[in-house]
Amino acid sequence: MWLVESLASQFSDPVSSVPLCLFRVLFASACLLKFGVETRRGYFHYLDDGSYLHTHHVLSDGLPVSPAVYRYAYIGKFAAAALLLFGIAPQAMAAVLAIWFLLECAIYFKFHTCYFALLAAALAFSPDLGDAFTLSGLLGSQPLLPQYDPTSDGLAAALVVCVTASLYVFSARHKWRSPEFMSGRVIETTLRAIPAAGPQRRFADGIYSKRLVAYFAPADRSLARRRCRPFARLTVGLEAVLPLMLLFGPPLLVLVGVALHLSITMLFPITLAHFSLATVGSYVLFLDPGSVTAALRGLGLA
Repeated sequence: MWLVESLASQFSDPVSSVPLCLFRVLFASACLLKFGVETRRGYFHYLDDGSYLHTHHVLSDGLPVSPAVYRYAYIGKFAAAALLLFGIAPQAMAAVLAIWFLLECAIYFKFHTCYFALLAAALAFSPDLGDAFTLSGLLGSQPLLPQYDPTSDGLAAALVVCVTASLYVFSARHKWRSPEFMSGRVIETTLRAIPAAGPQRRFADGIYSKRLVAYFAPADRSLARRRCRPFARLTVGLEAVLPLMLLFGPPLLVLVGVALHLSITMLFPITLAHFSLATVGSYVLFLDPGSVTAALRGLGLA
């Protein structure tokens, strides 16, 4: 397994950098999707004078940055994500995005934003992010994959794997220690609340069918929790073992993670799509780099 071998060699043995470049594209796409959704929801004006967050920070610990700096940085993050997507100064753009996400966490902390900050910081450790899937390859001046096999030391890829694995393990630990989640109450309450709050929400979310919601969230709450409890426990079990499954199991086990994220994303598809894209996108780094590169060449990208 490539990660164990790289750790044993202290990252002195080169590995293919193509999966890392592919993840760069997927992560940058997730960033642009996140930024687009949040702009639609008014995040550009988060620190405007009179807004909730502006008032909150003024009354507590002071503004992290001025509203003007925030707006300039907000525009700049779109440019950084686009340049990262096309492989233009990718290492620097990853660092810029990491700084932005840290600023965003200081303004309004969310675990998903913290996860994005760690992913961007991990990518900033690699000088090989532009080895494949660049703008020149997209325009046809050169192949998307070079004829030679580009390599990297594997450090950035290993960091991304560790970040995603930690996300799953600590998420499973948190849920396992929560009686509300393990009883099925959280799933039942969420399924019940989404359609109930639908008319009051400014932005629609939740695409589970009414029949499915009625089955898992009936009027009888004890029945609802009995039906939701197995799925709560299945979620905890999958999150706990998924990193090991991805690292040591056959590549088809990627579909288990895809199914897990699809089931979660369907609760809040607009809100969680970018998070699932980044998380599932990181799976390409769990797999053997040589096998991923060979599979991509088999698709005729070289």
